[in-house]
Amino acid sequence: MLKEMRHALRGLRQNPGFAATAIVSIALAIGANSAIFSMADGLLLRPMPIPDSSRVVSIRARTPSGNFSNLSYADFLDFREKSRSFDGLMAYDLVPAGFAKDAQAQPQLKMGYLVSGNFFQVLRIDPRLGRRFRPEEDQVTGTDAVVVLSYDLWKSEFAADPSAVGRHVRLNDLDFVVIAVLQQSFTGIDHLFRPAFYVPIPMGPKLSALNQDLLTNRSRREFFVKGRLTNGVSIQAADAEIATIAKSLEEANPATNASRIDPQQALRQE
Repeated sequence: MLKEMRHALRGLRQNPGFAATAIVSIALAIGANSAIFSMADGLLLRPMPIPDSSRVVSIRARTPSGNFSNLSYADFLDFREKSRSFDGLMAYDLVPAGFAKDAQAQPQLKMGYLVSGNFFQVLRIDPRLGRRFRPEEDQVTGTDAVVVLSYDLWKSEFAADPSAVGRHVRLNDLDFVVIAVLQQSFTGIDHLFRPAFYVPIPMGPKLSALNQDLLTNRSRREFFVKGRLTNGVSIQAADAEIATIAKSLEEANPATNASRIDPQQALRQE
């Protein structure tokens, strides 16, 4: 049931019908798909609640049939390592979990995000309390079980007590340390969904047995990927760079990354 809920929410968020403003997209090859840059300067008639959101773009995959999908974590890491057009590329994915504020509390189903360690850095979001994720908390599977709480969860579960930072909470019966609480003004980067918590992507396999190959399987295109364009870099230049990287991934991983670019679909509006 949790898996179906997760995929249902993902499907709703990817539906182009929700986009109330024009989004400029550039199709590029990624895996068995082509990637698209989408200028994230407007959703549901208002911008994302992040600084300079017009410089943030989304990389999505497009199947030969024209449907959209996300990226695999392995492909995301390759793009993040090789790209120079961005101040940073970050990834995130929906994750359901039974949340309990302590070992004695009854778990409640909450929806949060698995995020790359630079998630808040790319978005330029500082927490209300505590700190952002550290680089080492984004590298090794299952170590550094830390969590960032949304303002709403902090208020409802801890009565807005500042001492919540540093306390231990439970997610799917695993122990996590609270390292931060977000600002009330930051409710996530999607106006249709408010995540209750954020944990590093390497914790995904620990949170669910269904995620054992999440970090390595290039066929599991489950991650939303966004990047902040470096000042002075145009979307056209970033387009060309991503196309080059995608081609190299295709050559290195033909079983999962074979694709083609349709020049007639390289630039489109949604």
